[in-house]
Formats: sequence, structure tokens, C-alpha cells
Amino acid sequence: MSQKEEKSNTTDPLVSVIMPVYNRAGTIRRAVDSVLNQNWKNLELIVVDDGSNDDSVKILQSYGDNLNLIIQENKGAYFARNHALKYVNGEFIAFIDSDDYWLPHRISSQIPLFDRSKIGLVFGNARVERQGNERNPNSLNSFFSLFPPSRGKVTKELCYQNFIPQSSVIIRRECYTRFGGFSTGNKRASDYVKWFELSLYFEFDYVPNSLFVYSLHDNNLSGSIEALLSPPIEGFQELLMKSKLNSNQRYFTHLVIYRFQTWFSLLLMLRMLNRILAGFSNGGRAGLGIIDRISTLFNEFRSAVLTRRKRG
Repeated sequence: MSQKEEKSNTTDPLVSVIMPVYNRAGTIRRAVDSVLNQNWKNLELIVVDDGSNDDSVKILQSYGDNLNLIIQENKGAYFARNHALKYVNGEFIAFIDSDDYWLPHRISSQIPLFDRSKIGLVFGNARVERQGNERNPNSLNSFFSLFPPSRGKVTKELCYQNFIPQSSVIIRRECYTRFGGFSTGNKRASDYVKWFELSLYFEFDYVPNSLFVYSLHDNNLSGSIEALLSPPIEGFQELLMKSKLNSNQRYFTHLVIYRFQTWFSLLLMLRMLNRILAGFSNGGRAGLGIIDRISTLFNEFRSAVLTRRKRG
């Protein structure tokens, strides 16, 4: 047996698992059981109920000492995760959403990838379970087939897409102690901003096989495109304000902000074009205002770009 194999078999660092919950009575037992049934036994499960008004708390209380249950008023999932981070004891911290569930080898297949001190975060693939799809409700797709992953120094790749599914992430506790928890200024994309921030200082690695099942449903697809784009811009601008960033780190942060600004500006253009086409289809005086509408379109686009450049 090699020294590396012997080390992986005899060293079982504690993994602290964080799970925020809000009105998940229908899925919470499946999620909790998937953590407690891991092949990796040296773990603690910290669950924060974020003000549920269904039977979630009652179900969680039935597990007794098998988990650490924290109850708070409704403040959002990222606030709940930060609350849980205050109670972690493990050398590593893992995350799971309460509507997802892990496969048994999730933790045991990731811990060995932390054999180098430069590795700060390890993630993995997921099977995507499409719920509510009448044509094929049981169809499954690989997360990585939609968002190809990268390993090593991944900051540049993260500028263009977030290929790190939340419920597959394990980070060193050092990442939390050095850089703090998630931003709570918005309810979307704070995990993306945090992974990007950590990538400025650490290398990442991943497991190509599926580690959990990601439940895709209306609740995590809801919201307009505008609502999905705005929070990332705000989160990365907040990161940009940190004085400790060097010039190279600021460059990459500006790059990802520019990408979202471009998408946001294109969205404004598409919305205005839609109003123009609606005017033609309605006929009458609405169609006669085409010149004014085009002028307004470009003025809105120019104003949006200039405003967001000033914020960056």
C-alpha cells in the first residue's frame, strides 16, 4: 500500500455539512437521509430552518441528536448558511440544498482531492432531475454537460459561467475563516460570487462523476432574466470594493462585471424591440412612433452602459 493510500484510509477529517431549509417538508427527509447515509462517517450535519411554516421543523426534530437544528426567522438561504458557519467544527465544510440529495460516495470521493494545500474547493458533477416536465418527468442530464468544468486556477473560466453546483461543494474551513461567509445583500448568485472570490486565492478541483441529484423545478427557475442578472452585478461590484485585491484580481473582477453589464444592456434592447414590434402588430398610431421608439431604445442602452460603468 502506498503512503498516499495509507493516509487516505487512516485519516478521517471531520466534515461539517450545512443545509438551509425553508418549507421543504416534501423533500427534507430525503436530503437529510442522503447526508446521514454517506460512506464517509466522520461528519456533522447543521440544519438551519429559515422560518418554515410547514412541517419541516417537525420532521427535522424527529432526527434528534443526528443533526444540529437551528431555527431562525425568515431571512434567506445565504443568511441561514452564514448562521450555520458559526457552529462548524470540521476541517472541511460541505453544502447541500434541502431539495437536492447526495449519492453515498459524495464526501468520500472528494476528500482525497485535498491532498495539496493549494486546493481550497472541490466540487463535482450532478444528475439533473427535471420535475414537472410532462413530456419526460424522469429525464436526467449531467450538470457538466451543460456547464463544462475546469480545475486548477479557474478564475478566468468563472468569468464566463458558473460551473460549480452548490450541493457538490466542499471547502477548507480556512476559506471561511479568511474570507467570511456569503454576501446577504441579494438572494441570488452569492454562491457564484463567493466561489469566484475563493478562486482568486486557491486552486479548485472536481470529481467528474455525479455526486448528487439536482432537482430542477419551478421554484429554482422562477424570476425574470433581469432579476437573475442584476444580483450578480451587485455582488461582484461589492467584491471589487475590497481593498486587498491586486491589479490582476481586479482585472478579472471587472471582466465578469462587464459580462453581466453586457447581458443586462442587451436585455434592455430586446425589451424595447419587443415593444416596437408590438406597436407594429397593433397598427394605427402605435406603428407611426417607430422613429421615436428607436431613438428611445438607443438612449436607454447608452444610459444603462454608462451608468453601470460608473458603478464598476
